[in-house]
Amino acid sequence: MMFFKAKGSITIFLCITMPIIIILCAVLVDIYLLKSGKNIVTNQVDIACYSILGEYSSYLKNQYDLYAYEIDDYLLKPMIMELIEKNLADLTIYDLTIEEISISKENPLIRTDILSSQITKIMSDSIYKTIINETYNRLSSITSIDETLQVIKDKWQFDEVVKEINDNLKYLKMIVEGEEQEVFVNILGTNSDLNQALQEFMSIYHKIIEINNTIAILESQADEGIYKVELLLQDKGYLKEQLVTIYKLSINKILSELLTINNQAITKVTEIVLSIDKLHLLSKVLERKIESINQCPDYLKEILIYVNDILYDVESAIVIETFELVRGKIEENVISLTTTISLTESLYEKILDEQILTEDEYVSMDFLYHSDVSIGVYSLLEAGKGEDKRSFFEKIGEQVITEQVGEDIKIPEGIYLPSNQISDFEKPFDIDVSGDSTDDADNKLEQAKGLFSTLITRVKEETYLNEYILQYFIHQTSKEEIAFSHYFNNEVEYILYGRRSQHMNMTLTKSTLLLARFALNTIHVYADIEKQIKANTIATMVAGWWTFGAGIPVMANLMLCAWAVAEAGLDVKALSNGEYVPIYKLTGDWRLDIGLNKIGSQTPKVLQINYEDYLRILLYEKNEEDKLLRILDLISLNSLPNFDLSQAYTTISIKVTVSQKSLLGKRHVYTIKTTQSY
Repeated sequence: MMFFKAKGSITIFLCITMPIIIILCAVLVDIYLLKSGKNIVTNQVDIACYSILGEYSSYLKNQYDLYAYEIDDYLLKPMIMELIEKNLADLTIYDLTIEEISISKENPLIRTDILSSQITKIMSDSIYKTIINETYNRLSSITSIDETLQVIKDKWQFDEVVKEINDNLKYLKMIVEGEEQEVFVNILGTNSDLNQALQEFMSIYHKIIEINNTIAILESQADEGIYKVELLLQDKGYLKEQLVTIYKLSINKILSELLTINNQAITKVTEIVLSIDKLHLLSKVLERKIESINQCPDYLKEILIYVNDILYDVESAIVIETFELVRGKIEENVISLTTTISLTESLYEKILDEQILTEDEYVSMDFLYHSDVSIGVYSLLEAGKGEDKRSFFEKIGEQVITEQVGEDIKIPEGIYLPSNQISDFEKPFDIDVSGDSTDDADNKLEQAKGLFSTLITRVKEETYLNEYILQYFIHQTSKEEIAFSHYFNNEVEYILYGRRSQHMNMTLTKSTLLLARFALNTIHVYADIEKQIKANTIATMVAGWWTFGAGIPVMANLMLCAWAVAEAGLDVKALSNGEYVPIYKLTGDWRLDIGLNKIGSQTPKVLQINYEDYLRILLYEKNEEDKLLRILDLISLNSLPNFDLSQAYTTISIKVTVSQKSLLGKRHVYTIKTTQSY
């Protein structure tokens, strides 16, 4: 009885709970199907994204190892719809329906940050890391160039101050003696107006004397003579008025200008004193700079020692005894002028009083514009015996810039390029070594310092990008076979300068190489004692006309610069032909014929670099954004006519709205969004 009661209870329980369990199971199955349906749709959207990314441009991949797809919008949506629907068609149990689909092409490769990111991934490979480390080790020897060039620049400044002092001395000589004259004229000897005024002054004086003599004769005559005397007295009165006018307006002006000029001379003396103080200060500054340079190759220290020693030689060349004589003569001249003023005033009073002048007083009047007061302490060196060949050497150096090979290739102005926004245009290297100042060469060394200092500070930051450029783009000395068509034969040079003319890009590249080699060769000529001696010998013959030999140090500097420019031209030619050139040259590395023995030690191979290495240095100097934009230019120029880089994307986003029918008959709607990138 109990058994039947229990069985009946279970039956009742099952009858009550069974529908609930069935419904619960259906709900759980429905939840599972919905969840798994979502996962299936998500996977299918992912697959669709990967499929689109798989349609990458073979041109970008094969030529540049870059990934981007280029699919037109009207093709893209049908492709994805077909792909997703085809894969979902066999899953009838899920009853999935695509309600809506939206596709977003994102992150075009034309964006420089996207391009940079892909390049970094490519160049992170260990093979490239090895190349990068080797390159950095070879170029690390350039790190001391900034300090060394600064010492040379300071030495030039020192010599320019010496020349400034002596130019003042030369001007002083002109003030006191008169230019190319034996006697003192105070610059007024050639002043016709003032000289005429003085002659007129004396002419009136003589007329007054003649009138007085005539009056003395007429006074002894009758009434007619007395009448003439009255007329002569009137004339004499007019003459005296003219005399006063001339004296006040002209003679006073002469005396005033004489004093002004001599005051200028005193001012020049003061400037010379200050310049000499400036020399001593420069000497101390240079000495401290030289002591502070630590990381410098042994053979470069020769130049520092030489510069340090020559400072004291130059200082001692300013002969203080001569300077004191100059000052003494000027002071003597001022005293003489003061005396002259006093004498002139006395003579003026005598003339107005109609007194007769003595012969000595005539001489004193003449002292107004002539004197035997003269400075004879300048020792002018002989000039014109040596031939100044600086411009000849300058042309040797510059000739290499304008030498172009083959027909020029130009980008038509109408073609739009990503780098069109860049407006920084550089000028070719130009240096004047034929003048009488080192200012121009000094500016070029400053530019070269900037070039090498950029390498030092940015070498680790931009190496990936620069090495990518050198691996994937051709340049002047590229030896690899060209696997595909290139718009330019000199692509790296285009990345450097971005001109639409291939010849202009080569001109600017060689010009900058000339600048770099000029700086490095300047270091060499200042470290080579033989070249220093020869330059000083030539300078002494050519520049002797400069007062007190002041131009000799500057001329010697310019001779060394001329040789450095010419040698730089030969270096650039060798580099353009694929040869190696020493970073710092020794005697045996010198190419230019300047009449010296070229036999001597040579730079070891490890310190020699080629054209590609110099391109590395130049690439570090350029703005990263500009380089990336010009890479995009070349990719566009090298592509097929129908390839549009602005439509080459690296990211795809797909958003799908899907409805799914549940076991209970209800349709659930949900949205899946997936984004994938290379």
